Amino acid sequence: MARPVGMRRPTRRVGFLQALVGWLGMAVVVPVILLIYLQVYPRWGWLVPAGADATTYIWRTNVVIAEGLPSLAGSSPYPFDANGSNPDRPATPLLGALIDGTLGVRPWDLAVALPAVGAVIVAVSFVGVALVGMKEPRWTAPIYALVGGLSGSVQLVANGYFDTLLVLGLLLVVATSVLLAADDRRAILPGALMLSTAFAVHWLFASLFTAIVLCFSATLAVWPLARARTDRRDLGPAVRTGSIALLGGASGLALTLLRPGSAWPAGRGRSGYAEKLTIWLRRLRLPWLAAPCAIGAGALVVPSDVSRRRALLFWAVWTLASLLAYLAFRVGFVLPVHRIVGYAIPVWLLLGAGVVWLARSGWASSGRLGPAARRAARALVVSSVLVVSVAYAWRAGVDWIEGSVPAYHDGTVVSALKAASGYLQGLPEGTPVIVPVLFGGAEEMFGVVPALRRLRAAVPPRLADDLFVYLGPPDELLAGVPTLRRDPVFDAVSQRYWDALAPILRRGDPVILGVAPYTPGVHEMERTDPGAVLTRGVVVLRGPQPLDRAPRVVLPRPDLLALVGRAGLILLLLLAVGSGWSLLLFRVGIMEAVALAPATGVAMLVAGGEPIAWLVGRLAHPWLVVAPIGAIGWTLFVLLRLRPRARRQSD
Repeated sequence: MARPVGMRRPTRRVGFLQALVGWLGMAVVVPVILLIYLQVYPRWGWLVPAGADATTYIWRTNVVIAEGLPSLAGSSPYPFDANGSNPDRPATPLLGALIDGTLGVRPWDLAVALPAVGAVIVAVSFVGVALVGMKEPRWTAPIYALVGGLSGSVQLVANGYFDTLLVLGLLLVVATSVLLAADDRRAILPGALMLSTAFAVHWLFASLFTAIVLCFSATLAVWPLARARTDRRDLGPAVRTGSIALLGGASGLALTLLRPGSAWPAGRGRSGYAEKLTIWLRRLRLPWLAAPCAIGAGALVVPSDVSRRRALLFWAVWTLASLLAYLAFRVGFVLPVHRIVGYAIPVWLLLGAGVVWLARSGWASSGRLGPAARRAARALVVSSVLVVSVAYAWRAGVDWIEGSVPAYHDGTVVSALKAASGYLQGLPEGTPVIVPVLFGGAEEMFGVVPALRRLRAAVPPRLADDLFVYLGPPDELLAGVPTLRRDPVFDAVSQRYWDALAPILRRGDPVILGVAPYTPGVHEMERTDPGAVLTRGVVVLRGPQPLDRAPRVVLPRPDLLALVGRAGLILLLLLAVGSGWSLLLFRVGIMEAVALAPATGVAMLVAGGEPIAWLVGRLAHPWLVVAPIGAIGWTLFVLLRLRPRARRQSD
């Protein structure tokens, strides 16, 4: 049990009450976070997941389910313009395949649930790093969970940036390990393992975090105030924390380079990043956070405690990385600065520390009052915390409602392709299906970027890597030539996609479909050639003629309780898998281990599942991977922790 800084060590009774408040508060906060993130579906009647990138995760997961992880690298002939398969970031599609095979949650439904699931993972990871790394008392758990799970940074990446969302939870666990390792070398290997696994989720942010930990380690070596008063020359904390970065970073980077298809991500261009930065800064409201964050920083310094000073130093180095990225962008460097600014998670940890300090100070000050006044003052403190929490949650809910966007606004494409799935699945295996696409402007590559994502996400998993797009009208595709307009930008995009499509065309006669609204003239074709209509909005331009017209599939309306139940089931799976490992690896209390468990579960499923997926290819029974990984963690915990502890107590 962590000792509240500035207060006497709590008695057993007080410690029990603090833990009880923490557990009860978490039992309220977690469902609130799920409800806030999932409410947009029934509220707006969305039939598609939130976030423009969500459909990319769906079709990548479909490929892993149908063909296996090794097939991901070659599943897209377009390794450019954000239409690649990202085989260097295999964690999210692999995790989706494991969840699908264990719980029966399909990739489409997982994409709907992931913003809420990821937010809860980050929320409880906030609790873990606060209780373990910042030595906060357990009653503060719901405050940190609420602040973290509903923070502006999490809301921004929950809107379709699923790799970034999941890696935040893992990196908070790494941060916990780093702060533990400053005093305990046994935290080095767990921290290195978590950091190495984070590279499989999003190697770019894991690399940045490795640099942050190295800078923190170097600062520990030269800043005496970050070391214990007993020996200001002790370099042990610097060596131990640096070891996590060196071991985890080197192994993670090596594994990333070994994965096929690893490449530096394509950029949007400076103007695109600047536009995103403006939006993200407005959503983050950083000036409003300055005062409570300053209070939180002061609370970590006074009264003096070396562990809390180290935590503050770590948060300062982490935040400085985001500030330097912002300044580099302002002086001319081109980088995804909006993502890095949103990556400044310590701002929200300091916000939580500020709220906790205010609540603790008010409670302690009431001790000098008489009994009646003391009860009234403490009731006021509790009610104030509740009011602030409700106001924060309400504001976050409004921000999510106003700021989240669906992957696209028209669900008719999904209905049409689901209706056409019988025809598509009847095609010989490996038959390429090409859809001519022409809509939008240069920002969307004239439609080929969003169309490929949405079409692949809507077809059955077996067909995801057999569906391709062509830029231009149907007649020029049928003639076997690229579409050129004497427009340098359009012609460059068209030629690039045509060159990538040429090997597909050489594989044999493809089936060519017109799909509204992506293919121009589909509804006119329905009137002129009704025999080629698969279903409303889908026309066969080349290929076997449909025997009859398929009726439109009506997508079910979203039900909030069902959505929350599905998200809760996913979290319970991660909790069950990760709890044994977190108890084994981190040597902390029950509440702290449970807080670290969901992110640890993600890490262990990826670390254990990826080599198996590479060895066997398609996972026919994913639960046979998930169950042993969880069982091994619990077994090792019992053998290496519980039994020796019981033996010592009996002696």
